[in-house]
Amino acid sequence: GRRVLQQVQYSHNVQLMSTSDYFETIKIEETKQDVGPVVAVFEGDVTCPDGSVLAPGEAFDKVWKLRNGGPNKWPIGAVLSCVGGDKMQAPESVLIPSVLPGKSIDVSLRMIAPLKPGRYTGYWRLSTPDGNRFGQRLWVDINVMEPEEPATSAVETKEVCFEAPAAAAMAAESVAPTPSSHDEEDVWINELQVLADMGFTDKMRNVTLLTQHNGDMEGVITGLLSST
Repeated sequence: GRRVLQQVQYSHNVQLMSTSDYFETIKIEETKQDVGPVVAVFEGDVTCPDGSVLAPGEAFDKVWKLRNGGPNKWPIGAVLSCVGGDKMQAPESVLIPSVLPGKSIDVSLRMIAPLKPGRYTGYWRLSTPDGNRFGQRLWVDINVMEPEEPATSAVETKEVCFEAPAAAAMAAESVAPTPSSHDEEDVWINELQVLADMGFTDKMRNVTLLTQHNGDMEGVITGLLSST
């Protein structure tokens, strides 16, 4: 009866303590070595490694791989419980199967990323049914970030697409050599042939007028007629 009373009193005290006080108490306790025969070894993060980026409110499964590194199987009724930090809407504790010595197990918790962007870390420990913790402290460490707006990136891409040809054209104009008269004849070769068929055979004169009028045949012919 006395032990039950002490347990109730301890639970009551824990509820009265602030989160920071509770967390400090846990940190001090964790400096003590586990002396029991129950041993758990952390083997790795199966999902959601440290620093994983998640969207606000995104649901995810955190999975740790643990191994029974001791001589005895884990007791029936062992639990994994949150001992500090951000619980991220996970249950306070989950039951862990009785794992045989040397065997490994994947322990999974369904969590939901907080809505506010930032870095969040939650700490978890295994414990026996009578409350003795064993194994290393486990944690989940995530970065919550707003996803980039796809519309914004599309607009930026369009702007680049529109600007690139214009820039290329300007660059081409700035480095393009001044065409020679022979090049100009090639440019207006069709127009020159038409003018020649009409009896205007002065190529230099025709090229000059074609260049002035930017290929407008009506203007060129008017110019030729007025100069004769």
